[in-house]
Amino acid sequence: MAACDDPRTSTKVFAHWSLASSQSPSNSFIQLTTTSASAQSSMVLKYRVTSTFLFSELLYQVMARGNVITQGSKTLDCPAESTSLDIAITHDMAPSAQILAYVIKSDGEVVADSLTVSVANAFKNV
Repeated sequence: MAACDDPRTSTKVFAHWSLASSQSPSNSFIQLTTTSASAQSSMVLKYRVTSTFLFSELLYQVMARGNVITQGSKTLDCPAESTSLDIAITHDMAPSAQILAYVIKSDGEVVADSLTVSVANAFKNV
């Protein structure tokens, strides 16, 4: 837990993070990572997906402001435990977008992870 003084009110402000574990019947997990938590419109953001199992197809969905902006899939030539994913950032994703990556295993189990990315230069004319 972190504490700091709020200069506007002269009171202490506290913040904390909590983490809840995920559950999986098969103990299968994926992790979606990127080197940048923020992006600008018209750039391509690179993601890495790592799993505890082999997969051959990765599905993804990008949501912003309650709308699905884009979705797609990436088919791997050979089953692997990791792959990269490039997503083009658009002004529709501002001010922030939720990136969801998931795999549907052969037994029907859906294994997923998501990240939020901040999007700057949100206007078409910028």
